[in-house]
Amino acid sequence: MTKHRVLLCLVVVVLAAPAYAGGDPVGTVPPDHWAYDAVKELVDAGILIGYPDGAIRGNQPMTRYEFAMAISRLMAALEMTGVAGPQGPAGRHGATGPAGPAGAHGPASAAPPATVVAAAPAGATAAAPAASDKWYDRMSVDGYLQTRYEDRDMGSSSGPSAANMGSDGEHDGFYLPRLHVSLRADVNERTKAVVTWSRLGSTSSRPQWTTDWTDIYLDYAYSDKWTVRLGQAPNWFGLEGAQDSSDRMSLERAAFLTRIPETGGPGWKDGVYHAGRWDRGVWFVRHRKSTGGPQIILGLTNGSFRDVEGNSNKTLSADLKWKRPWGQYGVSWLDGKTSYSPDRDRNALLGYVRWARPDQRWAAQAEYMDGKLHGDNVDGWYGQFEYRLTKNPTWAFVKLEEFNPTDDAKYDAVHLGLTKQLDANNELTLQWTDADCDYRRRGSDRTRKKDLIGLQWQMMFD
Repeated sequence: MTKHRVLLCLVVVVLAAPAYAGGDPVGTVPPDHWAYDAVKELVDAGILIGYPDGAIRGNQPMTRYEFAMAISRLMAALEMTGVAGPQGPAGRHGATGPAGPAGAHGPASAAPPATVVAAAPAGATAAAPAASDKWYDRMSVDGYLQTRYEDRDMGSSSGPSAANMGSDGEHDGFYLPRLHVSLRADVNERTKAVVTWSRLGSTSSRPQWTTDWTDIYLDYAYSDKWTVRLGQAPNWFGLEGAQDSSDRMSLERAAFLTRIPETGGPGWKDGVYHAGRWDRGVWFVRHRKSTGGPQIILGLTNGSFRDVEGNSNKTLSADLKWKRPWGQYGVSWLDGKTSYSPDRDRNALLGYVRWARPDQRWAAQAEYMDGKLHGDNVDGWYGQFEYRLTKNPTWAFVKLEEFNPTDDAKYDAVHLGLTKQLDANNELTLQWTDADCDYRRRGSDRTRKKDLIGLQWQMMFD
């Protein structure tokens, strides 16, 4: 009966997760998707080989031809993993029959059935695929490196005392925006630990750089519905805020999440996560009950990013995220205070939506945020449209954004770009940006302009 259960489980997984070709199939499935681990296991086993157009098509019905190919690959995989065949006759003196159990005095020859590992719920910590006596068998290393060339033209500043905003003219150079190296350990079936060493910066707009431990946290799945995350970890705010930089199409996040990169001023240009996407605290993650239910994340953090807590106030956050066959949408909220002196409010409400059907060549996403930061009312939005030009994915994209960090300042930018996936590990992005910032300072209206051309190479490893 055991082998029939194994066969049934593998058939269900194969039919539920159609194949992918042209690049890294696992890279097309969101890491928090409930089927992520199952897809990765079947790709590693060679059962998923892929569609020619490079789409995972996880919600598309299968044809009879696709069903036949899936069953053929499944049968081949079962033969390789050693699922027991029919019972053979006992030997004269304990000799084993072909693929059968032991004779009267001999050892058994049949291999045990293959182990099937179920996919973890969204946001949960996956159990180790197999128990091991060696600690290093339960550890993995992954990460990515971004290197970039930027040529920017600051144009000119208008208004009285424009020179106070910095030098005009053209600047270019090579930069290292990001380097992340993560060590992941499956401590046991319920516990997973992650430590990430990062180099952040620099770019022509952000010359400072830091080397720091960014991720230092553990996930504990205390039930099949809830996971708790403790330590220093990235936020879940919205879409781009929660998205890793290696997955984002544009070179940088929207300004209302980070900051306005090309104007002066000590604080008013900041976005809600201007000091990075990490914070220290505890998060409770409720996994999706069904395909229609949301993922729920409730957080209690310092609100001081990676710094030591500067006050006794804590930041509360709540994120609701839905997945649909056509894409995803969600709502995020946070409320707390910054550690600036004096302490000031930091709160925001954000909504987002992304349309990205696997069977279509175009996708679109948008976010809108409204809140308060450093004592000022802030709001911002962006919209992005993407179109796949080739099967070995080359994407063209346009992104429009606006950020109002104060009542007297407004930032507008247009980004046009091409992203080329060279192979499963390497990606090339070319982007042109035209940005303006209008603001009022010392009673005068001023404008700062910027044009930028950036060429970025990203290399991922695991």
